[in-house]
Order: sequence, then structure tokens, then C-alpha cells
Amino acid sequence: RLKLGMKYYKVFIKLRSYNQVELKEFQSFCLSQDYLIHFIENMGKYEYEMEIEMPNSEEMQELVKEMRNKYSNVVDFIETTEIIEEVKLTWLPKNF
Repeated sequence: RLKLGMKYYKVFIKLRSYNQVELKEFQSFCLSQDYLIHFIENMGKYEYEMEIEMPNSEEMQELVKEMRNKYSNVVDFIETTEIIEEVKLTWLPKNF
């Protein structure tokens, strides 16, 4: 990702409204994003999680601002974090 000049972000979204029409519109917006890698529905503190690769943090901030402004009736809270490094774990023995 770094070699391609992209930054990797996780976006955690807590909902305010569970209106099915508004949720479908919000989901469609999220799924239409060019830099979206994964869009995950969760149970727990955050109902949605997005994994996004973007060229810079300014574009990430613009996306979050747009979600907050356009879907303020649906979205209660958005938390973002940049993933700097992913650690690969091996769970099986070497000769398995």
C-alpha cells in the first residue's frame, strides 16, 4: 500500500437511526466509494465498519465530513484510524 502511495484506514460507524429506507441509502453511498475495500455490518458498539485505501488524509477527512453532513439523521458517530502496519501471524506449526 505504501509503495502505491495509498494509506489504509478503518472507519467505524455508529448509527442514530434504523429506518430501513435511510439505511439503504447510506449503505449505497458507502458501497459507491471508489477507495472502499470492505464494508462490514457488525454487532456491538459500531454497526458498520469500512476499510478504505486513499491517497491522503485530506480525502479521508472529506469523506467523513460528507457522511456526517449528508447522513446526519442516520449516523451518530464516526471514528477513523489509519492502519500503519499489519502484522502477519502464523497459527500452524512450521511443518504442518
